[in-house]
Amino acid sequence: VTASFATGCAASLFSSFSAAFGSNYANRHLRSAGSLELTSAAFLFGGLMTLPLLLVVPVPAIPRPVDFLYLAILACVMSALTYVVYFRLVASIGATRTISVEFAVTTIAVLTGTILLGESLTVIQGFGAVAIICGCILMLDRSEEHT
Repeated sequence: VTASFATGCAASLFSSFSAAFGSNYANRHLRSAGSLELTSAAFLFGGLMTLPLLLVVPVPAIPRPVDFLYLAILACVMSALTYVVYFRLVASIGATRTISVEFAVTTIAVLTGTILLGESLTVIQGFGAVAIICGCILMLDRSEEHT
């Protein structure tokens, strides 16, 4: 076990805790806020929180104009679609059950990297994917009387 592995595990646990805390906080304290306000604030503060990373993460090359075009397409189209689906899920199944769906994104990202980018898939990643999917099934398959 290396230091970078331990740091990655700690960051993963912290992000999971933050997502769970955030969904419950939003459900309890931000019910009156509109989805546009919440989304705008999430993007703004997410950008501000990651801005200091520019000082420590090397940029491989100066972005080309087409890179900014791709970024704009991803930001406008994909983020808009994602948040429309996300807030519909929140309205229909609730914040806690919706946040469980977000954990499946990790599995999809790993599979996409394996299929499209030729990255290797380890046994531990497979077990992790199974654990995530089982957790989502357990969370989403609960009867309404337990919620």
